[in-house]
Amino acid sequence: MDSPDRRFRKFNCNLESVDLEPVTGKDEAALIELIEQHSAFTGSLLAQQILAQWKTLQNRFVKVMPTEYRKALARMEAQEG
Repeated sequence: MDSPDRRFRKFNCNLESVDLEPVTGKDEAALIELIEQHSAFTGSLLAQQILAQWKTLQNRFVKVMPTEYRKALARMEAQEG
């Protein structure tokens, strides 16, 4: 059986228009904060389980970055700097 990550890559994602990356740094902190807020607002048991097992489950999350958006960000950064 495919893992959730493999199923996402295979069936739910157009890899021609996005890049998939690990969630790290500021993105990881923001994701944890969103899950904490979701848990607080909804009482979600799943959110609580994810937070309790974060070190084990964090690799199931991916950052989906549209390639055109990445190019636009690079152009903006080049113009600023």
